[in-house]
Amino acid sequence: MSSFVTIKSFPNGLKVFLDDACSFEEIENEIRDKFGKSHDFFKGGKIAISFEGRNLSENEERSLTNIMEESADLTILYVIGKDDKTNQSFAKAVERPVYSKENDVFDGIYSGSVKQFERLETKGNIVVLGDVEPGGTIITDGNIIILGGLYGTAIINAKKDLDKLFIAANDVSAEKIQIGISEYYSKDKPKWVVKPKMVSKIAFLSQGKIVLENIGKSSLSHLCNNINNE
Repeated sequence: MSSFVTIKSFPNGLKVFLDDACSFEEIENEIRDKFGKSHDFFKGGKIAISFEGRNLSENEERSLTNIMEESADLTILYVIGKDDKTNQSFAKAVERPVYSKENDVFDGIYSGSVKQFERLETKGNIVVLGDVEPGGTIITDGNIIILGGLYGTAIINAKKDLDKLFIAANDVSAEKIQIGISEYYSKDKPKWVVKPKMVSKIAFLSQGKIVLENIGKSSLSHLCNNINNE
């Protein structure tokens, strides 16, 4: 019996090679079988996935990640891919529903730094457990929280309620910050190798312009007032 799916490991993740000639249903069935048989090995794991050998639509990609998570009882944090136009690598956080008032918010956690030429795209709020290095980019419709430094680009692409959204990081010397159509550029060149003293900062819209402040009572109060005045 020929195999339509080949799995190889890389640090903190798996490369999944897919046959381009068979039907998608055959791919689904083989992934369900292989990950189901490896349930005890993967159970409780949190990994990244890279699909190769076959072009997948967003719905097909979502179907395969759902099958993997259900069959092996694991969590796929993000899918690594490559932009055909720019040939740049990117990591896309896997969308999964979480509780909210409207029950329609997607949150993601990216474990690691967003490196040069990498682009992380998701919907809803995103937490980065690392830096956004020079040349790295985050794009989302929700809030961005970086538990390291922001030295690359962070973009909030939401169409409404922009004054209720924010970008926060433990250090900021960004190449670009964008909220809606408003843009902010750090005066200094990005510095991320030497960090003698990091100051947590938050960026938000005020009167149509991006304000970057040290995180404190004033900035947090401003955001709380905007969120509460719905």
